[in-house]
Amino acid sequence: MIAPSTRTTTGRLHVSLHPTPTPAHGSASSRDDRAGRRRPRRLRIERLVGLEQWRQRRLGRRSRDSPAGDHRRPEAADVHGSRPRLRRLRSGRQEDPVDAGEQPGQDLRRDLAQRRRHRQERGDDRKHVLPEQRRAASLAAGQDLAINQHYDGVALVCGIDPAALAPQMQAAKAAGIKVIDVHLADVSKPASALIAGQTDGEFNRAMRLGVASALVRAKGKAIDSLVITSNENPPSAGMGATVQSEFAKYCTACKVESINVSIPDWSTKMTGAVTSALVRNPDIKAVFTVYDAQTPFVLPAIKSSHRDAMTYGFGLTPEVAPLMAQPGNLIGTDMGPNDRWMSYTASDQLFRVMAGQPPIEASKAVAPYRLFTPDNVSEFVQPTFGFGDSFIAGFRALWQKAPAS
Repeated sequence: MIAPSTRTTTGRLHVSLHPTPTPAHGSASSRDDRAGRRRPRRLRIERLVGLEQWRQRRLGRRSRDSPAGDHRRPEAADVHGSRPRLRRLRSGRQEDPVDAGEQPGQDLRRDLAQRRRHRQERGDDRKHVLPEQRRAASLAAGQDLAINQHYDGVALVCGIDPAALAPQMQAAKAAGIKVIDVHLADVSKPASALIAGQTDGEFNRAMRLGVASALVRAKGKAIDSLVITSNENPPSAGMGATVQSEFAKYCTACKVESINVSIPDWSTKMTGAVTSALVRNPDIKAVFTVYDAQTPFVLPAIKSSHRDAMTYGFGLTPEVAPLMAQPGNLIGTDMGPNDRWMSYTASDQLFRVMAGQPPIEASKAVAPYRLFTPDNVSEFVQPTFGFGDSFIAGFRALWQKAPAS
């Protein structure tokens, strides 16, 4: 795991990144701790995404690939020269660790299906346990790990509802651990009282601009729409309600249908559900994806049903937004933040609460969003994806000017 350690000198704050090995039981450092000696304060950030599942897969992989009795942690072999492989969670979507030679995004639907088959082959797709329950158990186990190992800070990434981890949040607070939640809710929602701070997003605005674009494309004609939600993620329900209210405001003759597909079911149920809706109602001209990672499962439904519909989504997933530049594009808008800018905003919030300072108000701790359409998607290219990078120097200058405590 990556542990940014902080040390202060007069008028400056230094932040360095390095892997942090865990002291072995009985080691000198652990004996020092038992003797009451205080180790240097460290900020440890753990990405609590499917932690228990990841650990079980690593254990299973070592049992197959390592000699009997060899239970060494692969990432601990060179603690100064290597980094552990991390999982990603993009707006609630779980992904397996990606091997160095893998090139995700060439065919997102194929990649996701292949990873699901791999999980089934490893015995990690147990049918008698609901996927949502596995995810909740993994998040709780990860939070318990942070508490038991006396972490100083925890960042919950991308829509992890602290209310679902209320006992762990209360235990972390009692232990003096500062917890923040990254990109948790829409700016219109009040901040959670369970955590020390959070960053929010303009989720509902992405839907409002999508509705406006769909109505402009309709050229004054009434159209029907389909909204696909995944309501286990906190912003989803509000985004669906925003689509409903915007059409009610600007087009009373427009009908809006909504279906909810949980995140673990995207690859198996979404295409069929969308196809059924489009066949049942040929007047649907707009499909709203509350997360654009749903798009690879929606586009085949639109094509196979031969409907003149387009998608309007949120997320700016690097594998999805560029599809707007392809011939036969069916994506009308895609709006979201820059991941790097969002991570800097979250880091700033975490540094503040760990330094004993009040967090920035959640509705103002927001990384900027940008709306991309087929007309400007050519600007969505690396390395800045159309957002620039001046924020990096700004944040670093702010942190370096922080007074020493």
